[in-house]
Amino acid sequence: MMPISRPVIGVILVFVTGALFGTLGDWCHVISGTTGYPLDIYPWYFAGGKMPFWVPLLFGSAGIAIGMLHFTFDHVIAWRKWKKIPARPGAKNLGMIVIQAIVFCTIYALSGFVTLPAGGLKDVMMGALALATWIAFDRTLQGFALGVMAAIGGVAVEIYLTSMGGFYYNASQANFLGVVPTWLGWLYMAASVTGGNFNRWYFASKRVV
Repeated sequence: MMPISRPVIGVILVFVTGALFGTLGDWCHVISGTTGYPLDIYPWYFAGGKMPFWVPLLFGSAGIAIGMLHFTFDHVIAWRKWKKIPARPGAKNLGMIVIQAIVFCTIYALSGFVTLPAGGLKDVMMGALALATWIAFDRTLQGFALGVMAAIGGVAVEIYLTSMGGFYYNASQANFLGVVPTWLGWLYMAASVTGGNFNRWYFASKRVV
């Protein structure tokens, strides 16, 4: 039996962790009433019949997309320009990865359980938390830029899904184009930092300094 290569295992791990933590965070959104899914139109639901089967698949795919974004910029752009991949505090060891996972889940939960309307203090809170995550665990301009890219891409996908009726945000949160909250991009920035550092930690090599 041919052994599974390390890159393949890495992709599987990224998918599983994205599916796990993304679904956990989304569950916080559902039970807090921040988001909801249309009922009785999908063949299988879980979490008490409130979340459709495709939610973990979506978050797992998002995890791979974020991981590949960071991997590409690290090994194609950063390596060619500086002959090294800039170090991140959050990619040093497994302990830092665990801490970031806890921080990200906390931010995700707060985005649901803090019931302030979008477009005001909640946006300020989410922005401060996302920037604090970047400062604590990344501190590079590349990491910030990739966080912005992840935010733009993630928000665009959610605009499409909500406009197609895949799920919905509570009216108090859907202040951007009437479908998603203005604080959503900050959540994706925090996810980008966390996912990027998990990718770097796992695929660490002699080129990582």
